[in-house]
Amino acid sequence: MAISPSKETSVSPSTTARPYDADFINDASIDDGTIMAPGEKFVKSWTLANGGANAWPAGTRLIYVGGERMGATTGVDVAALACGEQTVVSVDMVAPEQPGLKNSYWRLVLPDGTRFGDHLWCEINVVTSD
Repeated sequence: MAISPSKETSVSPSTTARPYDADFINDASIDDGTIMAPGEKFVKSWTLANGGANAWPAGTRLIYVGGERMGATTGVDVAALACGEQTVVSVDMVAPEQPGLKNSYWRLVLPDGTRFGDHLWCEINVVTSD
């Protein structure tokens, strides 16, 4: 899944910005606690801003780091992003078959393997229809 940066809104990096950073702006889809049926397919999206001193380079990825994988790939490519710009990053997921509160945890990673930015997660409530 290709991810394109948004030019609509920008944020200014702080004067004490880290070299690489990602600020969580909002859940672009699937708010925490969203009720899902077992096996339901969905797309989880996060709006992020580059709050760091450097642009995110080509080869930056969003990777799965823990919790329920929810049928997702282990990572998706993220487009290069200039300082202060925003982007939406999305992952195709499937709700687990077992009911209950389920969490999947994700991080941005540079091409050299360095993780950076806010921790991201998807939290859903899997409910069976009785």
